[in-house]
Amino acid sequence: MKTHHFSPAKVFILLIVSGLVLFGCTKDDDPPASYFTANQIAAIEGEPVAFVDLSLHLPTSWLWDFGDNITSTDQKPYHIYSNPGLYTVSLTVEIDGGSNTHLENELITVHPVGGEPCPEQSTVTWHGQTYNTVLIGRQCWLKENLNVGEMIDSLQNQSDNGILEKYCINNDPAYCEAYGGLYQWDEMMQYTLDHGAQGICPTNWHIPTDVEWNELHGAIDSLFSIKDEAFTKWGLNGYNAGLKLKSDHGWNNGNNGNDPYGFAALPAGYTWFDKFLPLGYSARFYSTGYSIQFGITYPHYRDIKFSTDRIRNGGTDRRNAHSVRCIRDE
Repeated sequence: MKTHHFSPAKVFILLIVSGLVLFGCTKDDDPPASYFTANQIAAIEGEPVAFVDLSLHLPTSWLWDFGDNITSTDQKPYHIYSNPGLYTVSLTVEIDGGSNTHLENELITVHPVGGEPCPEQSTVTWHGQTYNTVLIGRQCWLKENLNVGEMIDSLQNQSDNGILEKYCINNDPAYCEAYGGLYQWDEMMQYTLDHGAQGICPTNWHIPTDVEWNELHGAIDSLFSIKDEAFTKWGLNGYNAGLKLKSDHGWNNGNNGNDPYGFAALPAGYTWFDKFLPLGYSARFYSTGYSIQFGITYPHYRDIKFSTDRIRNGGTDRRNAHSVRCIRDE
């Protein structure tokens, strides 16, 4: 057998070559990996949308296609959509090692100012009352607070007696006509613990889950995107989703919302056990989420307040009564 002898210099060269074979291209030659996000995916025509490049391997050039025949070569562009519709967005990035494109199909939903009804279902009739619908991103919501059932005095608990029951502010039915009813969590859920339960909502609609509330907040907030964890945290979160969901009238100290989507959250107050909290300060909505604390079930709520543009995630005793908004089944 013939024996090969290598000089130290040849061994060094072989090690370098072997390293290139084993580990591939050098870091500078790694192909880019395109990826991005947007600060909001439900926008109003004429409202700027911020796009953020999250691509890997330090690309040196960017080409955005916003889906409306407009492009940009900025790394982190703002773009204004002039017309309502669904828009597919793509980003192509390049470095010396090559290029890569990431596409998000129908990523951005642009709504007309003031909102729009849900496709093929502009109204819903339930228990003799007609409600309008509003489309926000991919979600279809009732535009008004639910107002079903018979009014009972706030000194009584709503009960599982086969009769839908509600409270009206100050025990005056006129307030239910203007602001909707207030419901204890069990009555709203119709005495089930199922997430996404229909509860007292119309057929093919349900009480929103925590995830669905978070998706709504993230879709419209001007700073935090729908993928951000900000909306899952307890307490005040986000940046201005509350401002965008508040009605444009009726809030304390004139701190009204701009209501661009037509959600029109009213400051209907709520009950703290058998006491009514005053109008003008808060729009508090239950979700189907709950947690076990202190030996009893504490359901979750979303609180839109007069004093902040942010939204509060919290939990409360299920005997307290809040407003109800329904969301359509997917």
